[in-house]
Order: sequence, then structure tokens, then C-alpha cells
Amino acid sequence: AATLAVGGSILANGGNGGTDGNGNCGAGGGGSGGSIWLQAPVVTVAGTIYAKGGTGGSSTYASVGGAGSDGRIRIDSGTAVSSGVAPAPGYTGSIAHLTSGTVASPSIAPSLCAWGTLSFNSTIPSNQTTLTVDVLDSAGNLLATNVSSGTNLGALSAISGKSALKLRANLGTSATTSTPALLDWTLAYTSY
Repeated sequence: AATLAVGGSILANGGNGGTDGNGNCGAGGGGSGGSIWLQAPVVTVAGTIYAKGGTGGSSTYASVGGAGSDGRIRIDSGTAVSSGVAPAPGYTGSIAHLTSGTVASPSIAPSLCAWGTLSFNSTIPSNQTTLTVDVLDSAGNLLATNVSSGTNLGALSAISGKSALKLRANLGTSATTSTPALLDWTLAYTSY
């Protein structure tokens, strides 16, 4: 199983509030901590993972600025992490890859003259994983299946007359430790 080992520091701390510089302006508040999400079958922490809020600044004129709130840390792992992490992380338990899933775009309905090229980037880590892209009409009916990146949709007769489309990615895996990923997709078109 893959292990994510944190030996140093992962920090998403908020900045400290500023001082008024003796200018009677009041102090600044501390910044909020950010967010950190770690995901691996095994996560070990020998260092630190922090998403703390910053302290409030000082002032000669008025009270100090307020402290920033703590951020959030999420660790998805089959192991428990108990030290070196602040604030305490949330857990979702063991990581299991689903065997299949889909994601669909919202309806794409421009002031259309013509549909153009569909482009997408993906990661398919092994021959045990698959990712295909389908084109649907606005009601979700299938117009074209397993469309390759670089396809001119305007050249496909089932699509050329449609004023609105949706894209759907179909992801599948039979591997226990890897899954495909859709990194981005773009649909070009010419509008009036």
C-alpha cells in the first residue's frame, strides 16, 4: 500500500494581524487558517501539520485585533494520526476506490452559431482503469459516446443542430489502488 509520510511541516496558518504603528488607527485582525487535505491508504506524521489562525495585532489606541479562526485539516486514511496536527483533523476512514462513477457538466447553451472542438485531459494510471467522454443533449439523452479529445462536435450530425449540450465523463477501475482522473475539459464554439 502507498504511504504518505510527513517528515517536515505542512503549514496553512493565517498571518498575524498588523499593529497600528503608534498611529492611533487600531490593530488588524489575524488571518484565518487555510485548509489541508491529505489522502493515502497510509499517512504517517513525524513532523507537523498546522492550519492555525493568526494572532490579533496590537494597538496603542484601542484594544488588540481579534485572532483568526483555525482552518480545517482532513486526512483520508486507514490509519489514525494523533500528534503533530492542529487543529485536530477529520477522518473518513479507509480509502476504497469505487469501481465506477460519472460526472456531468451543466448544460452548455451559448448564443450558438456552431459547435467546435471538444478537448480534455485525463490521467489513466493503468490498463485496469478507463475514462470515456459522452456528449448529451440538455435533457440528458445520449448523442455521441466515447468521444475522443480533439473531436470537432460540429462535424457530428447528431450534435450539429443542437443548441445546448452536456458533457459526461465515465470513470471505471478494476484496480484496488488506482483510479482515473478527469483533469479538465473544454468545449469550443462560435457564437453570434
